[in-house]
Amino acid sequence: GARIEFIPPIQVGPCRPVFRNGGRIRLDEGVQFAGESRPVRLSTGPQGLIAIGAGTRLGPGVALSALRRISIGPDCVLGEAAVVVDHVAAAAPAAPGRGSPVCIGARVHIGPRARILAGVTIGEGAVVGPGAIVARNLAAGASVDGDPAATALSPGSPSPAAAPAAA
Repeated sequence: GARIEFIPPIQVGPCRPVFRNGGRIRLDEGVQFAGESRPVRLSTGPQGLIAIGAGTRLGPGVALSALRRISIGPDCVLGEAAVVVDHVAAAAPAAPGRGSPVCIGARVHIGPRARILAGVTIGEGAVVGPGAIVARNLAAGASVDGDPAATALSPGSPSPAAAPAAA
């Protein structure tokens, strides 16, 4: 059945989180709900799981929705109004349990209003810029911006035009 598991302490801002839980939600030690102006919303379908790692901070208006699984590693930051979904919203009522899992590694920073879509894996230490829409996997330490999200080059790396053509 539906349940919420947590390891205290959990830090909750003045605007309490909203849980629509048909599955399971697991919150590790030190998870912070920073809903100063808008509540954080966590929603699971009957077979869904949301697991949030220790020390992760969820900003005001963050929304997580899982039909299967969303796992967020420890020490992550999700900025104001960021959204993570493991399904296509139109299919959610008609297709319970048909999501595609989302996995967010440790120490990932997701900017305000960013969108993480179904089936995406984001590697440890990656940075997702404000308003970015991430529909593909993101390597550890990478940085993306825009809609759709485009990988930013790190200093000293060759430009895409200078990269050798694939054989």
